[in-house]
Amino acid sequence: MKKTNILIIVAIAFICANAFYSCDKEEEEPLNGITYPSSSTFGTNILSLTDSTNLSSSTDYSFSASLESEATLTIKITNLSETDSVGHVATWFYNAANVDNWDVSDYSSNSQTFYAKPSVDNDLNISFQSYYLGGTCRIDFYENSETITKTKYIVWE
Repeated sequence: MKKTNILIIVAIAFICANAFYSCDKEEEEPLNGITYPSSSTFGTNILSLTDSTNLSSSTDYSFSASLESEATLTIKITNLSETDSVGHVATWFYNAANVDNWDVSDYSSNSQTFYAKPSVDNDLNISFQSYYLGGTCRIDFYENSETITKTKYIVWE
């Protein structure tokens, strides 16, 4: 009887320790082979942020995803910002010298597409600039799919 009670207590302790550990992880478990770390080389990862997050235009951010070998990821950012009376529009910039494992389209028709390469470390330095009105964009995720699997909005001042 004592051995059974001890085994049950050890099993419960193991389950509780694993539950505590899984809540304390810094990044999500891979979803279909794709993980978005909460931060990376250049700072907070915008791909891991919740919908409608407010960003600062004076801060650099990471644009980071880790892909397993068979996973595919395309990210399309669409600029929803208004043009001010002088013709300025808020937008984003990335450092072309620091593009690791991303193929990036030209900015066209208020949007830009980022194609991740199957790799462990897809990261780039991205920042946001606003003038007087601030900025808003929609980020569409195509995770192992040719159709949108999720969408989030980002706002910056």
